Amino acid sequence: MGLTSSCCNQPPGATDAVLDDIPLDAKAIFPILATKNGADLTPGNTNLKMLLTSAGLMPETTKGVVQRYKELSGQVKGKGVLYLLDAKLKTLQWQDHGGAGDPEKHNDQKYVSYKREPDAPGGKPAFKDGKLLMKSQAELSTIGYSSIEYALKNNQHYSNGHLSVLAQASVGEKVPVYLSYFGFDGDLTKSGKPEYKILMAQGFWQDGEFTMLRSDGQTPFSKDDYEAKPKYVQDGSISFKPVKDEEFAKVVNSVNTVWSCGGVTWSTVMALQPYFVDDGKVLDVVNPYGKAILDAVKSGTVVYVGQSAGTVALSYNIGPLTTDPTDFQLETDNGHMEEMDLDFELGKKMLKPGLGEYIGIPHRLIFRPHLHFDYDKLRFGGRAVAAQRLAEDLTDISAHDIYCITCSDYDFHAGKGDCVEISAGGVTYHVGHSDKTHPLSENARNAIKEHSKRHGWSWDKDYLAAQPGKNPPEGRSFKWEPSQGEVHAAGPKSQKPFRIYASSDGLLAHSPHHGES
Repeated sequence: MGLTSSCCNQPPGATDAVLDDIPLDAKAIFPILATKNGADLTPGNTNLKMLLTSAGLMPETTKGVVQRYKELSGQVKGKGVLYLLDAKLKTLQWQDHGGAGDPEKHNDQKYVSYKREPDAPGGKPAFKDGKLLMKSQAELSTIGYSSIEYALKNNQHYSNGHLSVLAQASVGEKVPVYLSYFGFDGDLTKSGKPEYKILMAQGFWQDGEFTMLRSDGQTPFSKDDYEAKPKYVQDGSISFKPVKDEEFAKVVNSVNTVWSCGGVTWSTVMALQPYFVDDGKVLDVVNPYGKAILDAVKSGTVVYVGQSAGTVALSYNIGPLTTDPTDFQLETDNGHMEEMDLDFELGKKMLKPGLGEYIGIPHRLIFRPHLHFDYDKLRFGGRAVAAQRLAEDLTDISAHDIYCITCSDYDFHAGKGDCVEISAGGVTYHVGHSDKTHPLSENARNAIKEHSKRHGWSWDKDYLAAQPGKNPPEGRSFKWEPSQGEVHAAGPKSQKPFRIYASSDGLLAHSPHHGES
């Protein structure tokens, strides 16, 4: 089932097309479900100030996107940044439980937290005086597994949220930076009340440098503190401590920006529920962590910026949209490992999390970041197509059309990608910009040459650009509503292509860019 409405990125005179005419990978916005009732035109919440990103906000992020963030953050009174770490807990605990300490179990992994020579699967583990030598935080940082305390101190960013962009500090000004996660593993007391803890840490950004404070909120970290193996458990640590519900709510409403990290989507979905969910049932008990955050976003008190999982979690539906794990272990207390089965805990919330609906995101949107093009195989990774699997689950339960919005990463580490803005009750798509080029392997070059001959065009370059060359360096944006239908990001129906024209199966007739040969 598909829609046949015209596209707001479609050239004048182009004919309408049903969903299957052009691959989903070439579309920035498309319906995954069409119903007899049409689109949900319930007005969106005009208080919302949200950027739902794929590649985050970094110093090199497209200028137009950074400028829009500054404009949105200028509309709220608070000062400071709150990083939500729930999606990152599995990553943050990796040093202890994902790849450390036991070469017999982990030495065939690509990444480990101990030293080995060479540092590759099967490499020889390094010992000194009979003790396994562990990698430093600096070494772990190169593979994305350092502590957040170290990352913010030495890299100034975490989960592609850079403090030089987010904090917006004047010379000499101390801008508070908070870190938080929710400690709830589904346990209830005998009286049926949820057992939980809210963990929070604090630091500050001043004159281009981050300083972490110990859990007393006053003592700055020493050099050794940043290098120490971190703990992210419900008991707290040198930096994190359990805080009262009221204290956390006060912090949420005092900051300017809530940064929702990438990682395991389901962890964010679980943590941000406004009411506790246990064994698939929504309890009549307020979740003070999730509700404090969502209510601040809903009221427009803070700017919400999602990165990856922090974006997907706000989707109207998720279900099979993501392949993030639902069953894994987390250390909840020192030395105690808890089996997390979020599929069981969330129940129906797996398909319809309700977070975006609660805060008032319009038009039943699902968000699909990280559309990735493989420059060797010359095809997309299939993230857009995966939305079709979700549609099969929604056919009999949705009263209105459901739309998917995809965002590409053109240069992820530089923070260059597309993003979606939800504000003033509407939807704005921000097209990212990148002038990055990717060298092609001999196999890829030969494949393009063969393909181009069959379709009457030529390609003699030894590289592909991440984007067609006519996109402005400052980026561009367009507003969207359901009446405009599909938005074509590439191909013959795209007036201003900003994506390589290919599918998850490979090159298409007008590849690599429609109009560029």
